[in-house]
Amino acid sequence: MTIINTFPIGITGGIASGKSTATNIIKEQLGLTVVCADTISREITKKPTVIKKIAEKFGAEIIVNKQINRAMLRGIITESREAKKWLEDYLHPVINREVRKQVKESATVMTMVDIPLLAPYNLRHYDYLKKVIVVKADTETRVQRLMARDGRNRQQATAFINLQISDAEREKMADYIIDNTNLSDEEYKDALINAINDITNLTN
Repeated sequence: MTIINTFPIGITGGIASGKSTATNIIKEQLGLTVVCADTISREITKKPTVIKKIAEKFGAEIIVNKQINRAMLRGIITESREAKKWLEDYLHPVINREVRKQVKESATVMTMVDIPLLAPYNLRHYDYLKKVIVVKADTETRVQRLMARDGRNRQQATAFINLQISDAEREKMADYIIDNTNLSDEEYKDALINAINDITNLTN
């Protein structure tokens, strides 16, 4: 598919790296379109056919008030790599089609595509991305953020981080890397804007 009228930039990062803060800055302060794979995933998992398929795999108890209990599902995939892989393999094609559609419809010169699960092994599915920004932070920083933000204990936070690919793997596909381990809010914003400005210069 050819993407027209926009310059798609992928952004990814592990949980509690600060990626969501980055996309908020991009959307609210820079005025660029942000297409979020997580948001699309949440909408897709509300569809009856998808709910039925997930319930067949993980059991009827995962349905609460006719919707997927996302906390329970998150717990299952945290404990099982096989379950995580099955879910990703099932949902990925559907999510990717909608991501592509929204990028194509974007009205801004650049479009930020927020893909938490972007990895070297699936990058080929996002061949329309012109550049990739990776946001990273060291493991201890992310553990502390998860404990403070989500009320997880250290074991739960560490398990969730370990379930994802490593920053070293993410960096293999990065055009820009922002290390958000020790940055202040202002320094983080500046680093992000510098990356966007550099990309803008390359496209002019």
